[in-house]
Amino acid sequence: MTGGPDEIAGTQLPGAVTGVTITLGCWLIVLSTHGDYGAPTGFDAVWNDRLVGLVAVALGLLRAVGRLTLTVATAAGTAVGGWLVLAPLLLDYGFSTDSTLATLTDFAIGATITALTVAGALDRGAGARPPADVDVVTRP
Repeated sequence: MTGGPDEIAGTQLPGAVTGVTITLGCWLIVLSTHGDYGAPTGFDAVWNDRLVGLVAVALGLLRAVGRLTLTVATAAGTAVGGWLVLAPLLLDYGFSTDSTLATLTDFAIGATITALTVAGALDRGAGARPPADVDVVTRP
């Protein structure tokens, strides 16, 4: 059955991007609090993940309430994800057994947020155009 009152028209990827962004942001906060990130040294993986987790949650909530344009949401999501991918190198987490959890977590979550944000933007942009098999009549 299609077109019922409970069915939402269109793709649901933008909503999924929002939900996953909030969930992954919460995961960063929880893991940085309870995970074994090794001995803390200044502004390190623990603080980075807490702050970026808060930013990811805020970004997801702003997307959910519609306070961001698609361009701003895509740029912010790509920046957050890109930072998480690069943070282990730029903040010098080190490559030891103490930093493995932080490095793998940041890379995996950063890559996921970036990929979903870009996919959501491409999906939303594709939805604005008519399908290729539909003739569009324009009037002069």
